[in-house]
Amino acid sequence: MNEHYFAAMREILVYGLPVTLEVSLAGMLIAIVGGLVLGVLRALHNPVLDSVIIAYVELLRGIPLLVLMFFVFFGLPQLGFHLSEVPSGIIALGLWGAANGTEIVRGAILSISTGQSEAGAALGLNWLQVMVSVILPQAIRRMIPPFMSLFVATVESSSLAALIGVKDIVEIVRLRVENDPSLWIPLLVSILFIYFFINYPVSIASQRLERRLT
Repeated sequence: MNEHYFAAMREILVYGLPVTLEVSLAGMLIAIVGGLVLGVLRALHNPVLDSVIIAYVELLRGIPLLVLMFFVFFGLPQLGFHLSEVPSGIIALGLWGAANGTEIVRGAILSISTGQSEAGAALGLNWLQVMVSVILPQAIRRMIPPFMSLFVATVESSSLAALIGVKDIVEIVRLRVENDPSLWIPLLVSILFIYFFINYPVSIASQRLERRLT
């Protein structure tokens, strides 16, 4: 069993871990960019934009992420959009993350005193200049801890991509265990530690940063 275990761990670390990180980081990038864009648009207080964005956020946050992955991977081809496993996992994670990121950005922007906007307007700045030069620089500091927590959730949720065929950490374990069921416990314990060592430092940094910014 030792020989099979070490062979499986090598495959997990050499092939599975990079895929897990690729899906997680790319999905998180989409979440940050999408969250910033949609969160700032919500600050416009345009009724039409608000309705569309709120509908998107509530829909994406209200359905299971696995269902969203299935829709992107299995459903979009029915509409003529064919994506392979990894891009499907990234897009699903990114769309889900952007919905959560939108609320993070909106909350951070609303936490800035209205006096800041009024002071910017008094200096002759328009709405966009006030947002870019006055509001966002302060709000971004408050966004960092919750976005770090969202990254932890994204890494954890990336394991669902194994169910659409993404050959990440979890999928490699599943394939290895099919050939040798005795590897179940040692491999599961091993990947628990892998996820822990990825997420724990980020989680601790997020908590410390949040305490320093409050």
